[in-house]
Amino acid sequence: MTNERAAAWVVVGLLATSAVGCDDERDRRRPTGSPRDFPSALARAASARPDAGEPGRPADPIDPPPQSGDLKAEVERFTTVDACVAEHARIDPLVGDALRAVGYGTFVRDTCRILEALKAKDRGKCDAITASSLKSHCVSTVAMAAGAPDACPWEIPQEPESGRAPRCLAVAARDPRLCAAESTLTGRAACEAVATRDKTKCTLAGEEKEECTRQVERLRGFIDPSEVKLPTLIPPDAKLVLKTDGGVGGPRDLTTEVRRGVVLVVERGDRVTMVLGRVELRGGSSLVPGPGHSVRVGAKLVVGEKAEVERFEIELPLRPALVVPGSRSDLKASVTAKETKRGAPIAFSIEGTVDDVELKVTGSTFVRDVVSASR
Repeated sequence: MTNERAAAWVVVGLLATSAVGCDDERDRRRPTGSPRDFPSALARAASARPDAGEPGRPADPIDPPPQSGDLKAEVERFTTVDACVAEHARIDPLVGDALRAVGYGTFVRDTCRILEALKAKDRGKCDAITASSLKSHCVSTVAMAAGAPDACPWEIPQEPESGRAPRCLAVAARDPRLCAAESTLTGRAACEAVATRDKTKCTLAGEEKEECTRQVERLRGFIDPSEVKLPTLIPPDAKLVLKTDGGVGGPRDLTTEVRRGVVLVVERGDRVTMVLGRVELRGGSSLVPGPGHSVRVGAKLVVGEKAEVERFEIELPLRPALVVPGSRSDLKASVTAKETKRGAPIAFSIEGTVDDVELKVTGSTFVRDVVSASR
């Protein structure tokens, strides 16, 4: 275990004495399920204990949630990092022993830097924090408190084109509609609860109910529900028709590929692209899926009056994956987007032939985020 992860494991228990909010850092690439945003990324790192996968051993219960407190009031009282450290340095001796043992001697100071960043509304002051998960937590909290969605951390740090962390984005934008980008119903419920300052929504947050309630209370001073008056999002929908087999069995439902919305990426010369589903193959695959394999489609499209299919891949049962460029193709695309802004509706279609497979993909969804390729 690295010092940083071990430190994260221990410091979760100290959150009751520190000023921290909600964190939306995603530590996994292309998550197929929902990352658990409550507890924070710090707590998720802590869950990776050496004995976590030991066969036959039941998982230890997580610690009780810290008191919620009032983060805004703590920010208003903040003067300097040194004064904050002096106020919060009286750590339980047992926990203090553990912190020193794992080498995180600046935990309280790093925690106080969150208040400093919030007071200054400057995410740059998070940079001095040692632990990466706590640093991301700081960045996320500053963005949400300041109502600055563009300052939210990336959902996948190595892939800005995947957009910003959904919960941070929804809360910072004061747009609970964007909680639809959460991967599970429980995650969406917790996101909506914080974004609307409505603790009743935490009843749907499953085992994260207590932490959800705590986060609503902790951030409520920064969020005014009356600011939110937005139209309902377009319901995501996508279908695939394989014309090669005459459409036998009817259209395949691809809604899961666009349920979380799409990210528009603004490239050089105002060229805009978006990805449907996942684009992950770099060439034809010799692996042949079995007969029960679900159909998977991924595409990267150029958005605009002259829409183009930049990349396309399709996995079908009992045959190698087809990838464009690479396979023979005459695919044509159409993309209709009234506005390139978060929450705006967007419709698309892809039609033509890849190798010997004739297909048509149609659907509509919403814009989850807009990012710059140069960032």
